[in-house]
Amino acid sequence: MKRGLKAICLAGLGLWFLACTLVGGPEERSPATTTSAPEQPVATRTPLPVPSVTPTAAPTATRTPAAVLDFSEARPPYRERAAWRALLGWPDDCEEGFQLIARQPEGEGGIAIYPVAEERYLVFVSCLLGPYWVEERPYWVDNRTGAPVARPLSVPELLPGAQGGELSMVEVDVLHGSFPAYDPETQTLTNLAAERGLKDCGTWYKYYWEQETFVLVEARYQACADEPTFVLPQEWPLIYPATADAERAGPFRQVSPLPAELGKRFTGLTALSNGGLRLLVAAWQLSGYATFRGGLWTTQLFADDKRILLGVDAAGRPWFTDKGGAAVYYQDRNGLFVPASDGWEPLWDALALKGLGVVTDHRGQVWLATGQDVRVFDGQRWTVFTRAALGMSAASKPNVLTGFVLIFVPGTEQIWVGACDWGGEEGVVGGGGARWFDGLTWHGASTPIADGCVTAIAADAQGHVWIGLDQGLVQDFNPATGQWRQSIAPAPEGYRQAYAATLTLDPAGAPWLLAELTGQCRGAGCDTARALYHFQDGAWVAVAGSQDEPTTQLYTEFFSPLFDGTGTPWLLLSNGVTQIEDNRVTQPVANLYGWIGTVDADGRLWVVGRRTDDEPLALWVLDSSTGGSP
Repeated sequence: MKRGLKAICLAGLGLWFLACTLVGGPEERSPATTTSAPEQPVATRTPLPVPSVTPTAAPTATRTPAAVLDFSEARPPYRERAAWRALLGWPDDCEEGFQLIARQPEGEGGIAIYPVAEERYLVFVSCLLGPYWVEERPYWVDNRTGAPVARPLSVPELLPGAQGGELSMVEVDVLHGSFPAYDPETQTLTNLAAERGLKDCGTWYKYYWEQETFVLVEARYQACADEPTFVLPQEWPLIYPATADAERAGPFRQVSPLPAELGKRFTGLTALSNGGLRLLVAAWQLSGYATFRGGLWTTQLFADDKRILLGVDAAGRPWFTDKGGAAVYYQDRNGLFVPASDGWEPLWDALALKGLGVVTDHRGQVWLATGQDVRVFDGQRWTVFTRAALGMSAASKPNVLTGFVLIFVPGTEQIWVGACDWGGEEGVVGGGGARWFDGLTWHGASTPIADGCVTAIAADAQGHVWIGLDQGLVQDFNPATGQWRQSIAPAPEGYRQAYAATLTLDPAGAPWLLAELTGQCRGAGCDTARALYHFQDGAWVAVAGSQDEPTTQLYTEFFSPLFDGTGTPWLLLSNGVTQIEDNRVTQPVANLYGWIGTVDADGRLWVVGRRTDDEPLALWVLDSSTGGSP
């Protein structure tokens, strides 16, 4: 159904002229063939389940000599548009729409280029420009051979049936919306198909670029009202994907089952900058990782007798060692395993490091804490820092095991390392304290953290560092004043403090300490438990249980709190997911038993868990539409 023509008039006040260009309004489009916009869906919506889509054959690619095109230009000028059209081959109606407005040779060419991999690019071509919308065509270009090959791309959209019935997903080759936006950092495309110029109603789409195609991960719809209400499109009612009642646990909704081959032992769940999630796997005789993005899981799993995953660096490169710990290598973006063994010292126990992670500093160097030292790879070779090289004292007893903890502090561009010595049934028998590295020298030998068992380190954005030691002792260092401060977490009745299990900072920068406790006796027969503390007004306050629990809540789990976008603390406990309110644990808000969790850049809480013992593990997210946090 053709909408009425709209006139765009350009008034030149000084030159006393008026130029009016008639622009055709958007038309109802048919899948993957038309350049006009769809008639927007009706006001009443029910969410769609994820459809089963059968891929169609890729459109015919075109090839042109690379010499006439400059891929380094993010926005080629108008004078190069013809050369790009020779490669991409957009249709006449697209070019006619673009030419309705006069162009200058050095002016805007209506082409946007985004590199997404080595010599591979996403290209968006502007066609028709309307009063509050634009039409763009996306293309994929591969220039690895020097003679670029291009093919048009399509994107999925939700369109009503012939009689305005239920929505269905179709592929269209034209983006029609209020200036679609592609973010190269997250490889995310968003598009608002607004129903009027106020942009207060319409359909909002979010896509991930995945395996050379755009995958729809979210769609939201807001009906137009006589009285406009201005709410961000990202907060409109969700219409895709749908979540059935059977796939809910309190305020959490199930996003996807976990692949069965991942097992049940995980060492890390990380929210990625591209909007995806990465799960580190350390199962029996198996290690690797799984990435969830665009509704899809991709897995990389390896048997321990072949290679052992150490961790994944900030560039997304997985690092491995062999079973004997004699060699180390990483996997590049093309899937090739690249040796990186120059300067490498064999590991005493490679399996003990399985999935524990690596740390990346501001120079892109990769750091690894082992059971014998701390080492860094500068891109060419490894430098190994033994305990003596770190400036730490030798272990106080023979035949002890040393554990190192390692973090990078972006606020001061420093690496911080802590060491603790373990004596079997004796537990903690001392430690090397903590040290920090400024890129040239290790510091800390003459500070309050020169010695002691350090098992946890945390730092805020300004570089304020908190260090957890044994016996409930916490030291914190403020780089703005250069001052150290000591505090001690009190032990519950009948217990004594053993060591700091974790230190976590909430969004306000306040630390939370999960402390390991033992009974007043010593040795293997002593009871153990864990208690959570919150640092407030210069002192550690124990987090109490629910109203019918003892004053200090004791745990058997080894989880630190997670903080959503509102700053609300969440705990994954054996009786379900709970919150903390006024330093007291609430009753479970969901019958969801979490294995591991994380919070993404948007403040959304993600959990790997299940509702019952006989249910497979799945990925869950805290759903704001049910009253939970964003």
